[in-house]
Amino acid sequence: MLDCWNSLRERNDQRENVEMKLSTVKRISKESLDPSGKALPAWVDNLLSPLNDYLEKVYIAISGRLTFGDNIYSSSITVELTHNVELKVNPQTVNPVLGCILINAGGNMVTGFKWRNIATSSVGLTVQLSGATTATCTVVFLLK
Repeated sequence: MLDCWNSLRERNDQRENVEMKLSTVKRISKESLDPSGKALPAWVDNLLSPLNDYLEKVYIAISGRLTFGDNIYSSSITVELTHNVELKVNPQTVNPVLGCILINAGGNMVTGFKWRNIATSSVGLTVQLSGATTATCTVVFLLK
């Protein structure tokens, strides 16, 4: 059993050292489908357009250029929060807020974070801090 485990670990270590190389092909043209120069049916254009759009988006995603905003429907704000005092904020969106994530408290230690929907365009944020009474906080609102 130990030999099997070591073998799997060695194979995994080898895989981690291999870098994935992306193809340089980002678009498919009609000419690349039929290099003889014959006219292809018109429906090929209707197929290639959305296919090429999709390929470009996948290429961007797997080449490491996909941003948080591309992947998660959200908005963010930076506000000054005071320990155990609820602050009513406007997430500046018409979409319902599904959740909130506190991603930065200006280097202060956060011991708790709560949020609640107050109204359609208002969210209440409360932070518990250790060693500080206020902090400049960045909050991400996850939207529906």
